[in-house]
Amino acid sequence: MDEILSFINSNPWTKLIIIVGAMVLILKVIYQVLKTAKVSAFQNKSFFESFFYLLAKKAYMERDAKRARKQNMFLKAGKIYEEIGEFKKALQTYSEGQEFDVMGELLEKLNKESEAIEIYKKSGNSDNLVKLLLKRKNIEAAGVVLENNNRFQEAAELYFNHERYEKAAQIYEKKGFYKKAAYVYEKGGNLKKAAVNFEKWFITSFDTTVGYQNSKQLEQELLKAVDLYTQLDELEKAYNMLIKYGKFEKAAELAIKLNKISDAAKNFEKAQLPLKAAEMYEQLDQPKISYLLRGENAFAKGNTMEAAEWFLKGEDYTRAAELFEWDKKFAKAAHCYFMNQNFLGAAENYLKDNNEEEAAKMFEMGREWKMAANISLKYGKFQKAGELYENAQEYFKAGVSFIKVDDDRRALANFQLVPFDSPDFNAAITHMANIFLKNRKPQLVIEKIEKLLGENQIDKSNIEWFYVLGQAYENAGNFKKAFEIYQMILTEDYSFKDVHQKIKDVEILIQKYKEMELISEDSSERYRVIEKIGEGGMGVVFKAEDTVLKRVVALKILNKNLVTDKRNLERFFSEARSTASLTQANIVTVYDVGQIKDDYFISMEYIEGENFMNLIRRKKDFSPSQIVFIAIKLFKALDYSHRKGIIHRDIKPHNIMITKQKEIKIMDFGLAVILGDQKKGESGVITGTPYYMSPEQIQGIPVDHRTDIYSSGTTLFHLTTGHVPFKGENIFYQHLFDPVPPIKKYRSDVPEKLCYVIEKCMEKKREQRFQSAMEVLNEMKTIKI
Repeated sequence: MDEILSFINSNPWTKLIIIVGAMVLILKVIYQVLKTAKVSAFQNKSFFESFFYLLAKKAYMERDAKRARKQNMFLKAGKIYEEIGEFKKALQTYSEGQEFDVMGELLEKLNKESEAIEIYKKSGNSDNLVKLLLKRKNIEAAGVVLENNNRFQEAAELYFNHERYEKAAQIYEKKGFYKKAAYVYEKGGNLKKAAVNFEKWFITSFDTTVGYQNSKQLEQELLKAVDLYTQLDELEKAYNMLIKYGKFEKAAELAIKLNKISDAAKNFEKAQLPLKAAEMYEQLDQPKISYLLRGENAFAKGNTMEAAEWFLKGEDYTRAAELFEWDKKFAKAAHCYFMNQNFLGAAENYLKDNNEEEAAKMFEMGREWKMAANISLKYGKFQKAGELYENAQEYFKAGVSFIKVDDDRRALANFQLVPFDSPDFNAAITHMANIFLKNRKPQLVIEKIEKLLGENQIDKSNIEWFYVLGQAYENAGNFKKAFEIYQMILTEDYSFKDVHQKIKDVEILIQKYKEMELISEDSSERYRVIEKIGEGGMGVVFKAEDTVLKRVVALKILNKNLVTDKRNLERFFSEARSTASLTQANIVTVYDVGQIKDDYFISMEYIEGENFMNLIRRKKDFSPSQIVFIAIKLFKALDYSHRKGIIHRDIKPHNIMITKQKEIKIMDFGLAVILGDQKKGESGVITGTPYYMSPEQIQGIPVDHRTDIYSSGTTLFHLTTGHVPFKGENIFYQHLFDPVPPIKKYRSDVPEKLCYVIEKCMEKKREQRFQSAMEVLNEMKTIKI
């Protein structure tokens, strides 16, 4: 040993080598100790266990690792390297084998988190990446990873749990979770976004929820959105939402804040809160509406008398009348019916109130002539009773009433109208016989006088009877017989009364009668019927050939009941002659009139086409431009006829035709006047369903050309909308009093100007309509489609 030490001391290089070797050995020991400590911590073993484990197995395990690595078993090799503490080699092995997940985990264990993050990104292991980012409190980065991996729900929850409310809400909103988004935005203080998302959620839920009104949850969310908009002072937005989804009470309250009192009133009405609506209308200085709403409120509570008084103040006379009548306040009910022009209702209530005289006035105004007459007769008002019975066509009672006031002329006129099959017929003849010397009426008077005269010849004693008989024949239209009787009187007494003038009058009438015989006896051979083409109130229409003029015509054979006496027949020929003078492109030309055996006919231009009523029945729709085209043609025809002094009186779709060449033709000009007397029922009012009749025609007052303007308006309304303007049981009342329904209600595509023209044609008062067809025509020409 001494020798060794002496050698070392004597040899400095050897000494140096020994020192260096010792230091290396010490460093290796230190390294091994550190490594062992690291492994023990990594493997959760004690230091000594790890130390002896490494001493015993390291070499052996390192060989296994190399072998596994050569066999491309990188995961196994890496795990072995980890076990023996060769972390660098383990990382290299994992990298080589692209075992990034375990590589990242190892880096985490080695506290190399930044490198681990990059490896996790490379491997796509979002779970480990998110955990690591959260460990490092990098919330935004973790959230982005989740979003990039379409894990939006987790991202949103992550943001929410870490109070990143805006980001969480944005994700919920983007993915359509509007309700969650709304609550998160609200929690984060973004009220605007919260309101928008509550609204979005409500809209989407509203579209898919059946029975929204019963969904309290959905309603709460709507009100939540409204509340938020209100907090943001976006009151208009909140108001529009409430209106759109039918929350009218809330809308009304908000409208008050917006100083929209009118809107508030309407919304309270829609919310069925009449008292609140009434208060609003009072602020708007619209007391009538307020009264009506208070009436509705009282009625809903069963307070009928209070309701009736309110309705009366609000001028809803119908409702007021019905309630007063229900409560047996008949005088008030009658007054209300009268104010509403329901005269029969007023009359019935005056009767219930034992006020017969007022009832009679109401019956008269309501055209219930018979009831009014009975009451007048009861109170000894015979003249009035007679007039009313006459209006009611109770002719015998009318005659008796007129006799009581010595009005023989009117009495005789009514007795003459008593039907043959009436039980009062014989009594009427007796009354007529008593007054025939002073009066004249045809047929009944003739029968009575001739029965009285028998075979007696004219002389001074019976000349008066012959004079009356002559007048009777004249009035009956037997002008030749009247002429003969007047001549007999002249021979007996040349200066008797006005017999000379009478003779002149009947001579004129005889001449007119001769002019009516327009067609020769061979008229039946002139026209050859081809086929029947139609039938209506005027008669039957045939397609026929005029064998004389060699042309096809429309031959209309009139119903026999239209021309029952000579005067009516004269009127028929007069109207036909006037119509034949019309030569205008849009008017069907009348060629001829006359008689074939017992039938009277009109021969006119044959049109190959179809009337507009048939087109309507086939659900034919007309464009605005087509309506304007039809209207222009129609009013051109009317302007021409009115200038000629001829009124059509029956404009309707049935009387307007369109030819195959698309030309418009108006037919039956002036013939409605013949039909007029035949269309009166017992009440004196024209029967049927007069959808196109003017108010003045309904009232029975004289008409002028403006009646055609009204009927044209109703016809154009029907063509435009596919509906008549008025229909139902009280159609006369509607024509007289109800406003015209807006055309826009049926068709939104009709220009405003066209609606205005049609509706102005239909003004109730003819003074307020267009005053001529030319005025309408000029307006129509300005309409641009």
